[in-house]
Amino acid sequence: GLMQMMGRSLYDVGYFFQHGGTLYDSLIRYLDDPTEQMETGCKWLAKKIALAGGDITKGLGFWNGDKTGAYAAQILERYEKLKKRF
Repeated sequence: GLMQMMGRSLYDVGYFFQHGGTLYDSLIRYLDDPTEQMETGCKWLAKKIALAGGDITKGLGFWNGDKTGAYAAQILERYEKLKKRF
């Protein structure tokens, strides 16, 4: 998936409750719909950034489970490059 959310993360942001049906149906809907992936992933990322007190680097670390900061550094570097292009 675009934002690679795991089942427990989807559950934590209420994804399964929003769409009803079985967990399987909800998961298939999620995997089959890029818009669902982006919207749900953004909610989860926002939750992680809020947990980090608004610190984007720490929030990205919470998202990825990265304790070294290497993942966040990669993402922020890519963001800066893309920001210049658009």
